[in-house]
Amino acid sequence: MENNIPSKNVDQVASKPPEEKNHEGLIPNEITEQVYSDFLKDKNVAIVCPSKSMEGLNMGSEINSVDVIVRMNESYEISPEQEKDFGNRTDVVYHYLGLASENQPGFNLEKIKQSKVKMIVIPPRPEKRNFEVFHERNASLSIPFLRISQDDKKELWNKIECLPFCGTWAVFHVLKFPVKTVKIFGMNFFATGHYSGHDHRTEQQQIAYALNSQFDKRGIEKQHHIEPQKKFLYEICMNDKRIILDDITKKAINIP
Repeated sequence: MENNIPSKNVDQVASKPPEEKNHEGLIPNEITEQVYSDFLKDKNVAIVCPSKSMEGLNMGSEINSVDVIVRMNESYEISPEQEKDFGNRTDVVYHYLGLASENQPGFNLEKIKQSKVKMIVIPPRPEKRNFEVFHERNASLSIPFLRISQDDKKELWNKIECLPFCGTWAVFHVLKFPVKTVKIFGMNFFATGHYSGHDHRTEQQQIAYALNSQFDKRGIEKQHHIEPQKKFLYEICMNDKRIILDDITKKAINIP
């Protein structure tokens, strides 16, 4: 299904010179929460995790049938062979804007643009330099983006008291808007690694990262504690009737 962010608002933001903010304090290509809310209003949304456990389940057609497909970080990159399991469209990407490292390629705005992603949503974690690089690269690509607020950061922190996985951010944030339904696919909190080709690390390295990050010596704000995030997802599922879970996610948080 075709969904378009209200073009007038986006064009107004994108037309500003790079050094200039508009009257709402937004930099070029940045959009407001109201624009995002209008985009999501009354939509059926799928939040699709890049979980290896989804391989072979043939969920692609169901994923493609929703109004808005949300993915995390580089999981918008889907090969033709993977489409039957993961779908072939990405409307929104929640992205931590990680820069390239030994095991990770870092964010690639050109690929995001080629994948016809309509919007990037940025959690309030990136270091200043990461966002500067993003802003520089996006000046010529004009991909609309939304920065999650510090108030939302405090709210989620008070619920889980650790650094959220990007998927946790997506669930928490999308549910703040007037969506019709949110179906979550493949959220198993690194019980398995990512699907083939998504991550340059081996499956064992990915799982070890998720576990070891709970003991990151740089401080609690750098730590991905898994159990509080499972508890958070369980609690919102019990209280928000808009949420639909696939069997993988149900198993991960012990919902029959």
